[in-house]
Amino acid sequence: FALSVYGSKSNIIWQIVSGSLPDGLNLNESTGKISGKPTKAGEYNFTVRAEVENVTPTLYDERSYTIKISGIAPKISTSSLKKGTINKDYSAAIKATGATPMTLEISGLPEGLSLNYDSSNGKGTIIGTPTECGIFSVKLTASNETNTTSRTFNLVINNIKPSFTSLSLPDATIGQSYSAIIQASGAAKGDNLSFILSWSGKSINGFKLDNSDASITGEPVETSGKNFNAPGT
Repeated sequence: FALSVYGSKSNIIWQIVSGSLPDGLNLNESTGKISGKPTKAGEYNFTVRAEVENVTPTLYDERSYTIKISGIAPKISTSSLKKGTINKDYSAAIKATGATPMTLEISGLPEGLSLNYDSSNGKGTIIGTPTECGIFSVKLTASNETNTTSRTFNLVINNIKPSFTSLSLPDATIGQSYSAIIQASGAAKGDNLSFILSWSGKSINGFKLDNSDASITGEPVETSGKNFNAPGT
């Protein structure tokens, strides 16, 4: 906008005599026009002098003004969080836009994860190694001097897929006691794998499949080369 005076409008010199304009705005001393792009929110008080150039005695007038600059409210632009796996490195970018400086707070993360955030640009990263699995309700809150906004995400941390480490079983002999344990890996710390053992086809007489400890025990009474299923969960 442009400042103006009554009376002579030629040879007027405009200047700020106290206070200051918002960062990014400037006063044209010849036209009295204030223009530019404000870069910081806030309330700015200043006094302008309009002085007739090259006259004696000096002729001038002063007036005080206030300009209030509103900042851009924060907006969380991240739409979702990628899935992770327990005990494996995790990294997910977070982005919020709006006037800076901005604070970004997070709650509901699983153990082992935390937020690294740069308040100067609204960018952050959830990093770490999750030590628990499940579906976590993660709340992200962005705040600046203008406003506060929040967004909630579902963060899925999967358990480790089990895999069998027992690729074969020892042979058995008719009439002799037999015992074998099926081994598997993949359970997270504090979790136990469960098994469902079943014969693929006709069972072997004398053998017992125990789902509680994934064991095969007994005393075979027939010769055979049977297969069985052992899905682990």
